Amino acid sequence: MKHKILTVLFTFLLFSFLPLNIWADSTSPEPYTYEEFPDTMHKLRRFEIITLGSMPFVSLDISLGYSGYKYLSGKSTTFVNPFSSSQSETYSENEIKGIILSSLGVSVGIGLCDFFINQYKEASAKKKLIKENQNINIIPIENDPEAVKILLPEAEMSEEEVE
Repeated sequence: MKHKILTVLFTFLLFSFLPLNIWADSTSPEPYTYEEFPDTMHKLRRFEIITLGSMPFVSLDISLGYSGYKYLSGKSTTFVNPFSSSQSETYSENEIKGIILSSLGVSVGIGLCDFFINQYKEASAKKKLIKENQNINIIPIENDPEAVKILLPEAEMSEEEVE
């Protein structure tokens, strides 16, 4: 009986700690590159990160602002602390819904502002690049009536004077 338990334990340990890569292909997957995803996906991801990243800070600011408003307007005798665990000074269910919806709206607004600012920056950079790379149109002097022909010094001299 003891021999069977040790055999099972040894077999379990052997297969659990044995690296399983010996049966797998030796190549590992390459990480994604920037070019694999369309530009729209990068912009959408940035919007998502900005919106969700600002949500906790906006929620805290809105709850503190709402508490200050209630206290200063006289609707509450105490300043409601959003970090308080006591039940005597908490928000009602409707107030919590209002704070969450307001926070969500402001966070989406921050994400949209970031999106439009980046769109404007990209558009102005493209315009600048197009302006810098525009070809210069050369008009022959015969076709321009306001052009004045200026002779170069070598053209005024004879061939003997140049040599």
